[in-house]
Amino acid sequence: MLLGTHLDYRRLGAASMLLKWGQEKAKVEEVVMTLFASPMGYPLYSKVGFTEVDKIHIQVEGDDASVEHLAMVWTDDSRAWKDEL
Repeated sequence: MLLGTHLDYRRLGAASMLLKWGQEKAKVEEVVMTLFASPMGYPLYSKVGFTEVDKIHIQVEGDDASVEHLAMVWTDDSRAWKDEL
């Protein structure tokens, strides 16, 4: 799934509300949330409690440039993941 916010609604808390809704569902179902964060999305995910666990570089075949994305995880207590890395 991709998460994005319309330009007219950025910086108003819409994405944070969507993530917090998902976190509440994850708590009830006792599941871990994972994602790959773009550089633009990383501050938001960090703010709502996701923890960085790895970095990946995405490169289109035939193109010299690559984009770094961060693998992130959230559990009811994401701090526990840092101890296991």
